[in-house]
Amino acid sequence: MPSYFDRLQKQTFDAAKSKFGFGASYTSADGLVTWEGSVLFENPTTPFKLAGMGYDPNLYTMEYRVGDLDGLRQRVDARQTQERITVDGNDYHVSNVDTVHDGETLRANLIPIVE
Repeated sequence: MPSYFDRLQKQTFDAAKSKFGFGASYTSADGLVTWEGSVLFENPTTPFKLAGMGYDPNLYTMEYRVGDLDGLRQRVDARQTQERITVDGNDYHVSNVDTVHDGETLRANLIPIVE
């Protein structure tokens, strides 16, 4: 049975995702995994630049919970395929995935696909 903190962490992340999340869809390059849901997404914006808030024009990130996007991190780490994800109608390559915060949250760095 999860601890009180674990339940609270899950509820908080889900609430943030519900309020501030962006729709996302993922199909692994090998076609074995398909996922649709919501992720926390941050893209570089002019207001961030003007506010001096960690602005990097090339840094697109998304955060998701362990258990979502099953196997994405392993596929990206193996570098055998080039994984793509669609967030808010835009396509991105996933360049790397790191564990952040409490170990239950993953952050993926994204590269916009311009076709």
